[in-house]
Amino acid sequence: MGSVKNQSVKKHVGAIHVSGKLSLLKRKIANVLLLNAYEELTTASEHSIKIQDLADVAGFNSKDIGQLKNAFRDLAKTTVEWNVLSEEGGDEWTVSTLLSRATIKKNKGLCSYAYDTELSKKLHHPEMYARINLAIQREFRSSYALALYENCVRFRKVKTTGWITLANWRKLFGVDDKEYLEFKDFSKRVLKPAISEINEKSDIFLGVEYRRESRKVNQIRFLISEQADDQTLLSAVIDCDAELSVGERMVLLGINKKTAGKLLLEFESSQIERNLDYVESELKTGKVIANVGGYAVNAIQLDYGLGSSERTKRDAQLRQQAEGLSRALIMEERRTAEEQQIIALKLEQEFEALDETTKFELVRQTILNASDNEFLSTEYNKKGLDSVFVFQSVLAEFKKIKSFTT
Repeated sequence: MGSVKNQSVKKHVGAIHVSGKLSLLKRKIANVLLLNAYEELTTASEHSIKIQDLADVAGFNSKDIGQLKNAFRDLAKTTVEWNVLSEEGGDEWTVSTLLSRATIKKNKGLCSYAYDTELSKKLHHPEMYARINLAIQREFRSSYALALYENCVRFRKVKTTGWITLANWRKLFGVDDKEYLEFKDFSKRVLKPAISEINEKSDIFLGVEYRRESRKVNQIRFLISEQADDQTLLSAVIDCDAELSVGERMVLLGINKKTAGKLLLEFESSQIERNLDYVESELKTGKVIANVGGYAVNAIQLDYGLGSSERTKRDAQLRQQAEGLSRALIMEERRTAEEQQIIALKLEQEFEALDETTKFELVRQTILNASDNEFLSTEYNKKGLDSVFVFQSVLAEFKKIKSFTT
């Protein structure tokens, strides 16, 4: 297949919008296989590719045949729902698997594979294309990032994905119904890392906007711009309350894109804008600032624009909250210690109430179960249950038996 630098594959929108859970390697392999087979999709019932070529383009160790087998096995049983994001009103729905079969011919260094006949037709005659750059996909380290890239790159000409429900985005990312049920967890574990990786490693920049219903996010759309050396849009997550100009303003004030992206993720857009206004007003008054970008970063982080009196009030509130939290933690620790003491005392009382035969059997069992039973046996022979070490070991064994039988 040669160099991957300029290779790209056209993918049918339904194939891109897979609602099944795919690992990063499986997504990469599926794209490479499609590129390799594309010209003969409707004329050949089987396709083949060198294992080394597949490994080079997908980015895995060609000698790890076990890993490749697992990938093929999963692709052959992965169910795909087509037109999850139908552009024609969702009238047509199709279910298939990514591969109908696959064979590894290790002695020849070849893989052969086949698609379902109807799937081949769809893949070869798509109503709409998205070009997936295989050189770029090779750089991705997250399946979520590659899934998002595939689902955004088709919209690069219109600059936005449009509003899509959170439920559908979860399907497109391959997130299970029971995973990351809280949006803050979904955003932290899936959304933001995927956006950051795309903005760092791909040929497009993504911003994101949210719509809320009853204060909960229920729709998401991505804003797409081209990556370029003189690009002023940022590798950042931009909330719906923040305009793209917020990012541009940070860059114009000398904040580098990477730092600006982190600030957009860490602070509310209102705080960023307030402090950009503050820095700009300082410059307008003629204040000499040696490093404007660094000063602007400090202003955002320390909230210079809030004003000294407001900052003092805020800091006092934060200290009060911290002190209250510390007191609560101390009280909780005390309560826990007291409860543990009560439990320990009750355990001792229950042990003391046992008959001597039962006590002796507990001692014997404790010594048998102990990893340092020789020392424990010697200690018991010398001091009996008067030995604190022996007594506590026996109580621990007693507690285990009580927990097991309760």
